[in-house]
Amino acid sequence: ENRFWLVIEASVNVKQVYVGEEHDVLLFSTQKERYLHAYQMQPYTSPTCAPITKLDCKFHRIDSTKGCHLFAASRPENLMMRIAVVVRNTVKMLVWKHASQGLT
Repeated sequence: ENRFWLVIEASVNVKQVYVGEEHDVLLFSTQKERYLHAYQMQPYTSPTCAPITKLDCKFHRIDSTKGCHLFAASRPENLMMRIAVVVRNTVKMLVWKHASQGLT
């Protein structure tokens, strides 16, 4: 039985990944496009899922993070997750609400 499966295709140049299980979110930044991408984790928890492609990335990127070269997410202590995104010489703060309260 295979316990590992492909979630992101090799053609997507991933620079940094964060899995927030408590918020059911997969965040990653790409090397070439330099955007932060956000996905709901639930569809990618089974081996029969289709992997994330370059085309998918265009629909799941957060446009306000253009130029992102580093990000960090807070610990899931409450219903909100804060994400600090470094774009050039500025730090942008994003807030991700728990799925039960809606995504922002």
